[in-house]
Amino acid sequence: MSKIFNVGKTKIKFEGEWSKETVFGIRNTIAASPRQFAFLVGHTVCVPEYYCHFISTSHNCLMYFCKGSGWLRHNGVLYHPQEGDLFILHKDSEWEYATDKDDPWELYWLNSEATGENDFMTPLLHYYSLQDTVRIKDSNALPLIKRCFDVLAEKKASQQTSQASFFSAMFQLVEHIKSTSLACQYHSVQEKDAFRMREYINANIESSLTVDEVARAIFRSTRSASAIFKACYGIPLKKYILDTKLAIAAEWLATTARSVSEIAAMLSFCDVYHFSKIFSSRYGKTPLRYRQQKQNKKTKKEQQLIC
Repeated sequence: MSKIFNVGKTKIKFEGEWSKETVFGIRNTIAASPRQFAFLVGHTVCVPEYYCHFISTSHNCLMYFCKGSGWLRHNGVLYHPQEGDLFILHKDSEWEYATDKDDPWELYWLNSEATGENDFMTPLLHYYSLQDTVRIKDSNALPLIKRCFDVLAEKKASQQTSQASFFSAMFQLVEHIKSTSLACQYHSVQEKDAFRMREYINANIESSLTVDEVARAIFRSTRSASAIFKACYGIPLKKYILDTKLAIAAEWLATTARSVSEIAAMLSFCDVYHFSKIFSSRYGKTPLRYRQQKQNKKTKKEQQLIC
């Protein structure tokens, strides 16, 4: 089952039964001036098939991971959120994320959508120098996220009271994010080296990358580089390389006419058989079957639009 939503210039795609239980707190708040702010806060307990893809978003999103595992891609950079992590998914960017089918996420999220001079969240993030921050590890932000949720979900409060309470909670949350971000930002040489490794991998993903090569790029031993990357990002270095290659392969299968053998060669897999075996193990289907299913979904959607 696939659901497509178009909200302004935000294109949102959900695949599968996207949550077991989602509780929304929503309120449009209008100040005395003509400024209008729209916020949506939710608590989601995901099902194994949970997958979302946002393209060219017109809103900012704060997403807190209570438990579970999975992957998240923000503007092409792959992350593996850990319990307690908070992500800032920025306006005018592309986000894609999916939960692990064996360990589904439970998460809280807050969306702020507005345009032009009515945009509240973007200037706030800039004020606190968070416009380039994506991940805050061990954020301890759950109580403040829940407070925002409770304020918007409260139906008995007057609009004026709710607005004041919500903005107070929002400022406290963003201040907390900033202070936590400063405490975590490159607090060690290891943190900076992990970032340099990730940038090197993303820039050279089509080559036959090895852990040894990535380690040499930051002048570390293989053992040291692997330990640093795992400590900072919660995923083994070798697995990050493979996951990134497979995610790109899946995108090419769904959106291009390149053959399976071409994709395998372009991503420097040793041969097409090896690529197909690894891809099938990760996605539960062969590359050709994956492409066929994606094309069938696209055709069905186009037919629905024609009707």
